Amino acid sequence: KPSLDKYNTGAVLQLSMKYTEEYNSVPPTVTFNTIPFHPNVDQHSGRPCIDFLDNPKEWNGKLTMSSILLTIQVMLSNPELENVLNVEAAEMLKNNISLYRQMVIQCVRTKQKRQITTVSFEDYHRMWSGIATSKAAEHFKAPCKMICQI
Repeated sequence: KPSLDKYNTGAVLQLSMKYTEEYNSVPPTVTFNTIPFHPNVDQHSGRPCIDFLDNPKEWNGKLTMSSILLTIQVMLSNPELENVLNVEAAEMLKNNISLYRQMVIQCVRTKQKRQITTVSFEDYHRMWSGIATSKAAEHFKAPCKMICQI
């Protein structure tokens, strides 16, 4: 079974972990925001194929966020060809491992080159003030004035 340590050496992949009110009885929903080229990750949804995340009967309430992340790290470095979600990645891994490794490296590099745009506080505040479902109390809008008046 090939080891793909490239995912462990400098790759930055973002995940989302969503916990419901039923957590710790059911697992969180885990998806990659930056989807890696990997046989065990759905290329469209970013969902990893991990038995205890996919099947609530396999879930153990004693599993922590750290253990989930460690399992994902191990999965990335040790792809399984039995639980395939990305057929193209699985076929490439099986038939041409050097091309597969190139795709993994290219994927990692592409994800690292993403553009990050900055937003001024004023723009951020204006945007969120417009869509917020609750508004700040008047005395919190200018906290310096409140502190100075005390």
